[in-house]
Amino acid sequence: FTYGMTWSQPVFLSSSGDYVSQLQNTTSAAANTTVSIGWNRQLNRQWMLKVGGAWLRMHHTFDYEEDLGFEDDFDNLTRTYFRRIVHHNNTLDLVELNVGLAYQQPLSLRSELRLYGQVNPGIVISQTGKTLNQKREIVSYTTDQQSRLAFNAGVGVDYVYKLEHISLVAGVSARKMLTNVRAIDRGTIQSKPLVGTFYLGISRGF
Repeated sequence: FTYGMTWSQPVFLSSSGDYVSQLQNTTSAAANTTVSIGWNRQLNRQWMLKVGGAWLRMHHTFDYEEDLGFEDDFDNLTRTYFRRIVHHNNTLDLVELNVGLAYQQPLSLRSELRLYGQVNPGIVISQTGKTLNQKREIVSYTTDQQSRLAFNAGVGVDYVYKLEHISLVAGVSARKMLTNVRAIDRGTIQSKPLVGTFYLGISRGF
């Protein structure tokens, strides 16, 4: 079992460079949390099969500013400047299956490193936020506009310290979305975030 912090970096892909540039400028990385549970099966002295599941929340912030110009009041001899500012937290919740292979490198009698790669098929269970559409208008979106399936792959490293009955685990991982999780204009632009995770947990052999 592990609990961790995620950092999700938005990555947009499109043939329209101007559209991508505006989305990158208005969408920023943010931190959130993840929880996972897994089962490890020793294959031999160096290799281990990793199978598990995880709940992952990807979090981005949407920040948009627009100059709306001036309004003059000639009766009072004043000029008022208007500016539109929008800030919103965008979230995507993903439940996934984790299947991977780990290489074990002993450091001492009680500690070791585990270098692993894994594939993670998943389902989007919730997605809400704001973004710019093709007309550069601010629009809101929900899960109903999102394809339910998502797939990503990743690599990571665990430091494991073995106690009498359990082991303590600290690790980092990076994963890349391989499917498009963009909620709108999916035919024009793709969203495939890069997610980094730091986590702590415990494990027990069976």
